[in-house]
Amino acid sequence: MKRFQIVLKILASVFATLLTSCAYTPKAQFVETNSAEGTFVDTRDGQTYKTVTIGTQTWMAENLKYKVEDSYCYDNDETKCEKYGRLYSWSSALDDKLCPSGWHLPFFEEWEILSDAVGGRDVASQKLRSSKGWGNEYNGDDNYSFSVRPSGFRHPSGYSHKKGEFEGMKTKAYFWLNGDFSLSRILPYAGEHRLGDCVKREFGEIGECVEYADAHGRRIAANQPARGVLMFEQKDSEIGFIKWGVKDVVIKIDGKEWTPIDFADDYWLPVRCISDAQAVSESEED
Repeated sequence: MKRFQIVLKILASVFATLLTSCAYTPKAQFVETNSAEGTFVDTRDGQTYKTVTIGTQTWMAENLKYKVEDSYCYDNDETKCEKYGRLYSWSSALDDKLCPSGWHLPFFEEWEILSDAVGGRDVASQKLRSSKGWGNEYNGDDNYSFSVRPSGFRHPSGYSHKKGEFEGMKTKAYFWLNGDFSLSRILPYAGEHRLGDCVKREFGEIGECVEYADAHGRRIAANQPARGVLMFEQKDSEIGFIKWGVKDVVIKIDGKEWTPIDFADDYWLPVRCISDAQAVSESEED
């Protein structure tokens, strides 16, 4: 009996050590409220944006409305652009000139800093979402006047299971992230060979070169950067994150070409801009 209790104590100690070693380290201290609210005028088109300072960061408290080629208003309704901002393609979002001078498309790590400052990942969505527009039982608290509205997104027309090109208004707010993200997910079946998780990463000339292995251990190389997307969902208190792959990747297996079914370049999402003053130099890609 004593030996059993000793074993239990050892296991408990090991488990506690593992929990401590794997614990998430916050990137910012919690702050109870924003420290300043203001406005910013985009001299390119005269648009005035609300701004908010939370912890060490200053953000636009509205989605970007700057009109560029390959951008849309939800339902092609210009009045919705005024309230929800424009929807941008990935190429447009990554353009250094999309956000006004002195501002930029946020990196994943910058969103993490914001998330930590408002209390952590599991409550950030609830605290940052607007207090109206999400449906009565799903409205956010908007404690910091960051006011994420359910702006929806645009996808390609012609999807048989979709009613139209626009989707998600009043239920979703997805934002493009700065930088390419290594894609470590399972690719589709390719004949009898099931492509496994990413087993090796190398930086190539085009984004990240990700090397995959099939069921027989054979490795298949593919230049496949992915797009980072931050998600505010109607029912979730936690901010989500996904990686979308690039659709024009061709993988060769036994001389035959396979194209993963990824549509990142065919979606249009909102953009939030963050001030350059507290910018991080690199995105968190793991």
